[in-house]
Amino acid sequence: MKEKMIVLATLFIMVLSNTYGLYYPYEQKDLLKELIQLNDIGIPNALNHQWTDKNAPYYGAAFDADSVVSPIRTADLLESLICSYVSPESKYYQSNELLGRMTIATQQLIALQHEDGTIDLIATNFHSTPDLGFVIFPMSVAYSIITKHDNLNYGELHLLMKKFMLKAGEAL
Repeated sequence: MKEKMIVLATLFIMVLSNTYGLYYPYEQKDLLKELIQLNDIGIPNALNHQWTDKNAPYYGAAFDADSVVSPIRTADLLESLICSYVSPESKYYQSNELLGRMTIATQQLIALQHEDGTIDLIATNFHSTPDLGFVIFPMSVAYSIITKHDNLNYGELHLLMKKFMLKAGEAL
């Protein structure tokens, strides 16, 4: 979470700098490398919050601090992993492990999705359209990254993501 806040703060500063001509201490390509490295640092912790036991009922999903399945955290996981997967500067560039983890995460999101396209935030909200929005945002970012890097191998990942998002669109 701390790394994500640093990334968001840095991107905010970049936007302000470009908009208002303010100075920031990085060249754009250096900043991108720094952001990729920060993302890479968070990957092991993110992967530790994903169920990988094939017999677990939520296999592939990410869980929150209370070990409760979280579709939002699962979508955030996808967003973080895809950033490293597509970045040549990342130590996880085109990692088969990351591709597998993203695929099972997306499969579990599909399994968690209701027939009407909504999801549950199990701790508090059921068939929740607002919480679905918090899932769709990082997933849309991840999907847009895939479409911009269409020369890489994604297996069935992009098709699974598209399936989830189209069904979610019916609920939104």
